[in-house]
Amino acid sequence: PKTGGTAVKKALKQEFKPNDVQLIYGFENFKHGLRDFADNKKKLAIGHFGWEAQMESLFKDAFKMTFLRHPTARVISHYWHFQRSPHEGDQYLRGMSFEDFLETPFAQNWQTKRLGGGLYDSSLSVEICFAEALKNVEFRFEFIGITEQMERSAAILSKELSIQIAEVKRKNVNPEKAKEEEMAKKYGEAILLKNQYDMMLYNTAVKRFFSK
Repeated sequence: PKTGGTAVKKALKQEFKPNDVQLIYGFENFKHGLRDFADNKKKLAIGHFGWEAQMESLFKDAFKMTFLRHPTARVISHYWHFQRSPHEGDQYLRGMSFEDFLETPFAQNWQTKRLGGGLYDSSLSVEICFAEALKNVEFRFEFIGITEQMERSAAILSKELSIQIAEVKRKNVNPEKAKEEEMAKKYGEAILLKNQYDMMLYNTAVKRFFSK
């Protein structure tokens, strides 16, 4: 979440027929959504879901991709997303101070946990998640996009998929962008202290991205 996925999803969906797309959002849709995608031979599965070990064999021949974002920008953006969220399940996060939000799982190595198996298994340590996520970022995934390099990411992805991805225009942008910049200056150091593994993962992804 908050790595540019909505914009990328819209661009990719334009290249596929609706019946060829499997959307997977929410834990309740995760297990059967992945199985439906595999069994129905659909062409594109996209959404907010975490990595699990079974995926390595289940989707060995699939083109696997994700986007990573600098932890400071991602955490702040996620905070504002919850402040605007109309969903009842997010109610306890609305009105929460940013200092309190930093103590929630959403603000602490969230990208590492999602890519390392820790989203659905909270018993996994962040170190174990990082080791698994690092394998995905370094070689298991065919493409790792960088949110801050969205235009270039779209160009590379178009070439690798042999399709023409339409211009990726940013979606779900915080209308109070100036506040995000102020918060980055004020809380940047505190955010990075809580996201050291996300920062290492992001740096690895950036290095791979610019090696192409």
